[in-house]
Amino acid sequence: MCKYFSKATLVFFCFFILYNSLQAKDFSRVLGVVIDNETEVGLPNANVIIPMLDIGTSTDESGAFTLNKIPKGSYRIEVSIIGYKRNIITLDLLDDEISLRIKLDLEPLLMDKVEVQGLITSRLSTEKVEVITGDQISKQEIQSLSELLESVPGVDVQTAYSLGRNVNVSIRGSSDFKPGGYNNRVLLLLDGFPILIPNSGGADWNAVPMNNIQRVEVLHGPASALYGQNSMGGVINLITNNSKLSNPPSASISFGSYASKKLNASGGFSYGSWKAFGDLSTISTDGHRFNANADLLRFSGKLEQKKKNGTSLSFSSILTESRTGHPGFIAPQRPSLISYRLSSRSSRYFQFHHQSKLNNRISLNNSLAVHSFLTNYNDREDTPTEEIEGKTRYDDLSIAARTELFSMMSSSMMVISGFEGSLDRSDVTVMNPMYGIPTQQTAASFIQARKSIGGGWSIVSGLRADFRRVDPGNNFTPRIFKAISPKVSISYREPSRRLMNISLNKGFRAPSFSELYLLHTSPYGLFLQGTPTLNPESVWALELGYKHEHSRDLFWKTQVYHNRYSDMIDFVYAIPVKAKNWQSISATGGEFQVSKRLNDDFRILVNYSYLKMKDLKGEATLLYRPSHKINSTFSYQHKKGRISFSGRFVSRQRYEDFLSDDYDIINGRVIFPLMWLPSRFLANTNLSYRFRSIEFSIKVENIFDTDYELIQNYPMQGRTWMLTLSSKINQKGV
Repeated sequence: MCKYFSKATLVFFCFFILYNSLQAKDFSRVLGVVIDNETEVGLPNANVIIPMLDIGTSTDESGAFTLNKIPKGSYRIEVSIIGYKRNIITLDLLDDEISLRIKLDLEPLLMDKVEVQGLITSRLSTEKVEVITGDQISKQEIQSLSELLESVPGVDVQTAYSLGRNVNVSIRGSSDFKPGGYNNRVLLLLDGFPILIPNSGGADWNAVPMNNIQRVEVLHGPASALYGQNSMGGVINLITNNSKLSNPPSASISFGSYASKKLNASGGFSYGSWKAFGDLSTISTDGHRFNANADLLRFSGKLEQKKKNGTSLSFSSILTESRTGHPGFIAPQRPSLISYRLSSRSSRYFQFHHQSKLNNRISLNNSLAVHSFLTNYNDREDTPTEEIEGKTRYDDLSIAARTELFSMMSSSMMVISGFEGSLDRSDVTVMNPMYGIPTQQTAASFIQARKSIGGGWSIVSGLRADFRRVDPGNNFTPRIFKAISPKVSISYREPSRRLMNISLNKGFRAPSFSELYLLHTSPYGLFLQGTPTLNPESVWALELGYKHEHSRDLFWKTQVYHNRYSDMIDFVYAIPVKAKNWQSISATGGEFQVSKRLNDDFRILVNYSYLKMKDLKGEATLLYRPSHKINSTFSYQHKKGRISFSGRFVSRQRYEDFLSDDYDIINGRVIFPLMWLPSRFLANTNLSYRFRSIEFSIKVENIFDTDYELIQNYPMQGRTWMLTLSSKINQKGV
């Protein structure tokens, strides 16, 4: 019996092996890796799905994945991860095993005006980042960076008009809104390099070439662990277009309200391994009121070389000439405040980047930048004799160098380390004449690492050490500022498209030249003076975030945060108006954003921001910081036409009426009446239609012709319109 049992067992075993062998021939095994297209770094927790079979998996810490027992045939494979463009490939499974290398591009998931998108992989960040693409900027006919930022949750913008010189940008209430534009705590980067003006720490917002922007990244909260100075409020990083032949030559002409005109032309070419791209634009307007005119001429270009061995070179430049008026306050009690001032500015940006791969795991990036700003303030030709103020000159120069080493330590750990140095000089006529020409030297080193610990968990940590020496000149004692800025962030990503993170960051900012050495009397009667003994300011920031992409049609996210500032610098109304450190100020708030696509043609985007900011000692008056802000966009696109409506609500804001004659003087401080700018709601619309290679679009802002102010007694424009005709030239011609 055992003999027959053994034979039966042998026959069954052979049949089982034969059956499974035949079955195996009908199935395939898919091995693959999902990587970032730019950095070629593996992307953990990416979703890999075969919709036809309703099966899928997620990549591991190194970006690798395996799909077993897939019936042979032809399928669509969808690969997605929050913050990257979905990649859909068609695959013919004919062999028993196949290997794939799938690249994903960092790009918004949805196509409306402003959306929140994933991670800045080159900086290993998990904090909240807003990404606005060049395509979105083009569709909205955005004229300036300040106009673009108005719709970003958590960001406030204060300006005299759309092309005005002085622009204040605040992220989560970080920056002070005072006439003059000082106390900037938002770092503006161009392809990763700071482009702030040394004298004030502000930026030339009009120099930004909106037609040459690939995307704008807005990082909320302190980023001093990597970027150091001026980033304690947040970072705005402008990524310019790559020199791609896929960007065909284009031209556009616009005209609209207040004799506004804009001409733009751009194009590129290649020669061997070299590629080049350039953009030229001119903008002019008479402005919505007296002395609000502006003229702008701007060129931007980039030259690139990419070799097969991974080495790349790039040279980029922006050259801007601008001339703007400075409309004064309109105050019935002070009719003499009419301003006759004009300013002209030449801004020059030159940047060089070199990247090389030392091996498959290590790359070295070296960068050099030279930025100069020459600004002259003059009186108009029709200035009354008694109003003549004369010429004021600002000559600023900034030179910076940066080296980064990017290392893949293992399949689950990435590290960025490096050092940077800069030299700044500011020769201006509004500084205290007892000093010479102020200069400052900055040196810093940094390290930042990201570690995937499995199960969807990741840890990001970083540390940066900064040293700054500020020399006022004329043999006065230099000031020395030192800072250590740490950060730590823990995130958890589920394969079901959910991402949660908690982060703790420290930010800092050394005083600007103006805050230290300013001595200037403003046209509206304020005598401003810097304080050479100021302390550097710092902030600790705690943030919790949650993102959920339910599907390609529904996405929402929320963040809550608490910031605690120490030694916050402010120009305090006194006699004279002096820079001062406030000891302890807190900011608590949150942002919520949801985007819904109703069908292939119709999309809705809504975001809400809340901010509560206060001085814990009850000494500081915190101005121009609204508690509530709501933005919404409704867009419909069908075939060759597109229409969108957007609305923006901002709650009331407190300000000190420094133009009032009714004030008190208490302990040396001038106490002006506290007033409120009323809440406002503004509505805009864009309509566009493409006929062959020509696109017609019209933009109407402030549809309801609402009267409003961003600064006290500075009325903004009413309803305006702009018509644009644009064309892209392909090989077949226009």
